[in-house]
Amino acid sequence: MAAEALAIAADRTIHREVLPNGLTILTEQMDHIRSVSLGIWLKAGSRNEEPDVNGISHFVEHMVFKGTEHRTAEDIAREVDSIGGNMDAFTGKEMVCFNIKVLDEHLPIAVDVLSDMVLHPIFDQTEVGRERNLVISAAGHVQHEVIVDLLSREFASLLPAAAPPVDTPPKINSRIILRNKKALEQVQICIGVPSYRVNHEKRFVAYVLNTLLGGGMSSRLFQNVREKQGLVYSIFSELNPYKDTGCLAVYAGTSRESAPKVVQSVLHEFREIKAGELPEEEVKRAKDQLKGGLMLSLESSTARMSNLARQEMYHDRFMGMDEIIAKVQEVTLEDVVQSANEMFRTEDIAVTVLGNLNGLKLTREMLMC
Repeated sequence: MAAEALAIAADRTIHREVLPNGLTILTEQMDHIRSVSLGIWLKAGSRNEEPDVNGISHFVEHMVFKGTEHRTAEDIAREVDSIGGNMDAFTGKEMVCFNIKVLDEHLPIAVDVLSDMVLHPIFDQTEVGRERNLVISAAGHVQHEVIVDLLSREFASLLPAAAPPVDTPPKINSRIILRNKKALEQVQICIGVPSYRVNHEKRFVAYVLNTLLGGGMSSRLFQNVREKQGLVYSIFSELNPYKDTGCLAVYAGTSRESAPKVVQSVLHEFREIKAGELPEEEVKRAKDQLKGGLMLSLESSTARMSNLARQEMYHDRFMGMDEIIAKVQEVTLEDVVQSANEMFRTEDIAVTVLGNLNGLKLTREMLMC
């Protein structure tokens, strides 16, 4: 398949190419820097594990660094260090990524080492999940034709991917869990509600909602629960979207005495947003904060490499920063209130409390929202 190109700036061009065996290669050319970040992404993570092998994805990630058919673990470390490279890996709920960052002149070595680790580990290769439709992304001072040529040599023998299984969205089970741990000084609280999947049309509304709720020091949770009431040591909210579902979670660290009040204060903020009791200026501030954070988060070649792969795996197309910013800008106060009413429902709220609870009780009636 011929390469698809999208020019997004004078010094940045994105290319996408699918090899005959189905391997997808993405590149973003950034002529103003000297580094290149390369990532090999497997579209399977801890959510795909069977119960009897829980943790296998993370285990495999670490085992890949233990050596290949051609290199020992020490060989890998020395070869990467000798070119001043930085190699890493991580396991997520829906993906595993092996990545390396080097100077542009050392790209051939980086491709050789990383592909060797993924394709020729010294343990059973089937555990790596080679049958998954791999995605490889690169960003930095790199030419698309060069990296396609390098990767085609390494991955030519890779068999075409089988059709992925049809996943069933998980069933929501909103439980209240209290775990007494007398050794802990703080009480850890997590309050979660279902949210939108990663490619949902309302995902940008969820981003804004999360930002104004607990996305920074100016957020409602930080200002009202920590600063004004002094109930917590730390508090924030985070959005965790996946391919078929999502979760918005609030975390708080507090004392045993303040724990019930913290839960009530968080629910109070839920109710305030649902009722539309927030000014337009607050939504605007959240959008500006979100836009600034998005732009700053894509300053490095590693971040752009990651962004390329994630958009390919979840959206099947690339959204430029201008398009993303425009989507954020379109979000209105009414949109935020509507999504809050969809997400903040008493029957869907899940709570986990961990610490020296000393008889603390929490019922569904106390979570009225």
